[in-house]
Amino acid sequence: GILIPVRNFNGYIEGLQLRIDDSEREIESDGKLSKKYCWLSSSKLLKGCGISAIHYACQFKWDKGKEQFYPDVPNGVFYLTEGPMKSDIAHFLTEYGIPIMAVPGVNHYTKLENELMKVKNIGVRKIVLLFDMDYKHNENVHKALCKTKEIIRNLDLDCAQMIWDESYKGIDD
Repeated sequence: GILIPVRNFNGYIEGLQLRIDDSEREIESDGKLSKKYCWLSSSKLLKGCGISAIHYACQFKWDKGKEQFYPDVPNGVFYLTEGPMKSDIAHFLTEYGIPIMAVPGVNHYTKLENELMKVKNIGVRKIVLLFDMDYKHNENVHKALCKTKEIIRNLDLDCAQMIWDESYKGIDD
């Protein structure tokens, strides 16, 4: 598989996600393949670190006064997608290294509000959604996308969504 570090708001790796090779995934009782990803963390150990579940793929600035890093968002726009690996690759391949936050999956928005408040406090005023086109065919994904937009707007942040050409599934295509 592929090991993917998951970074928090301050740039610290707080967990690892493992993308399991398809050949290693098992067939479940319902006939579907087992999950593509599993989490590795020390959250259940003494003084272990939990996972925020929101990954930051961006450059970080050092705040000398607080002695910590925080995301560098020069134009006040943060992008949001699903999947830490996808966000890291997209951040790396974009010409200016756009800052991207990632939820592990479109339905993992429970911790998103807290993270969006953090980025708002550093000057972010707009979130651009880069979710896959699954929402057009999957009612659960559509509901989760609507909930995500609601969370963003309730925080008085501008919200936009990238709509992909029909020949593309999402930013990773």
